[in-house]
Amino acid sequence: MNHRIKILVVDNEPRDRALLEALLSPCGYETILVASGQEALEKVAGIQPDIILLDLIMPKMSGFEVLQKLRAQEATVSIPTIVISSLQDSENRTRAFDAGCDEIVSKPFDRTELLARIKSLLRIKHYHDEIEDSNKRLKAAESVKDEFISTVSHELRTPLTAIKSSIDILDTEAPGKLTNDQKIFIKRVKSNIDRLARLINDVLDLSKLEAGKMVLNLLPLHLEAIIQEVVETHAQVAESRGMKIRTEFKQKLPVLMADKDRLIQVLNNLISNALKFTKEGEVVILVHCEDKQHMTFCVRDTGIGIKEEDIPKLFEKFQQVGGPSQHTGGTGLGLTICKQIIAKHNGLMWVESQFGQGSAFYFTIPLRKEKRILIVDDDRTTLETLRAVVEEQGCYEIEMASDGFLAGQKYSDFAPHLIILDINLPKINGLEVCMRIKNDLKNKSTKIIMISAFDTELKKKEAWNAGADEVLSKPVNTQEMIAKIRKLV
Repeated sequence: MNHRIKILVVDNEPRDRALLEALLSPCGYETILVASGQEALEKVAGIQPDIILLDLIMPKMSGFEVLQKLRAQEATVSIPTIVISSLQDSENRTRAFDAGCDEIVSKPFDRTELLARIKSLLRIKHYHDEIEDSNKRLKAAESVKDEFISTVSHELRTPLTAIKSSIDILDTEAPGKLTNDQKIFIKRVKSNIDRLARLINDVLDLSKLEAGKMVLNLLPLHLEAIIQEVVETHAQVAESRGMKIRTEFKQKLPVLMADKDRLIQVLNNLISNALKFTKEGEVVILVHCEDKQHMTFCVRDTGIGIKEEDIPKLFEKFQQVGGPSQHTGGTGLGLTICKQIIAKHNGLMWVESQFGQGSAFYFTIPLRKEKRILIVDDDRTTLETLRAVVEEQGCYEIEMASDGFLAGQKYSDFAPHLIILDINLPKINGLEVCMRIKNDLKNKSTKIIMISAFDTELKKKEAWNAGADEVLSKPVNTQEMIAKIRKLV
């Protein structure tokens, strides 16, 4: 420690203050003596003591109040505080610790014990300060790194774009006919430009992921169309090698909440790798959700496979497994980025492979059904239509009821976050159901959208008075309904 340790002594008894000063000064500590809680609070901001010794029983402001005020301010919240008091019953000790003290020493205090407690707290403070300084330096270094990567990537992309545009123009032969040798050189340049662009994108993606700055744009996705789009991207490469890419869906796939661009990025990477390491045969993309909780994806190939000892290295940064002949000039970041993107979706990624017999890369994404919606209507067609519209969003668990009595039962068992409720129901009408649910003290947070062929403003007013959160007229505008559902839940 480079500075003299400052100890603030807060005690209204002159004799106790003198005793503490006589004990602390010979140890090299600078002691600041105050006689009241108010004076302590005024002093502490200016002197920033390393430790505080505090009596509990003082006039005007007790030690308990001083502790609470110290812990309520950012500048003083972390200053170690030892309570020195004659109040030693369990209730007052508990109060003192609850108020924020670090140690309690009884009066009359034992000198050896008090000095040991002070030294112990100062060591802890020293380590805490070192950790804080290290964290600040790390954050500063992280900020510099992020800024450096962003700046360098931008500076690289600008000339790279200009070079690519020029090469593309040359490749069209608009400026003049190219010889065969020139075409070969241009093809090589284009290949290296694409490789450099991928490297820049990989470094940027990894930097964002590690800094926690990659934000997912989660939307309901229809997977069959997206996977077919990805397959078509790679079809020409596969055909040129005499291979096939096919898809296999074990059942009709539900809508998945995921980031479309990032999901395509992962699939592209896995399919591209499969094609690189497969000389003949096929690449198969399998998707299923047998457990109803997760969507499972698999990209399987009939390629060279992976040695058992290389499998643990696959998802490490800058790793390319196998011998030199198997290295394809990539960055060694693709699988690392893929695994972290899936982790951002709260999913898992792994590989199963036998050397010489192909590989299968798997990943899962949870099916997000965080909100429960109950749809109540006595008309079967309307009920199914509303269910299909809500189900299309892919992120709601749905139950249905066809009368007011069943609606009450479903409400109790299903505990929905939102109810889409028709007014004209058999057995118990919708207005009565709405009022009962809104008067339920156990779950006052349930939202209700009431629907009906409202023919007058009076009917709408009845729905609002019953406690409806939103009111929609039949035939329901589905886009308006989805907007109101999103607003309410």
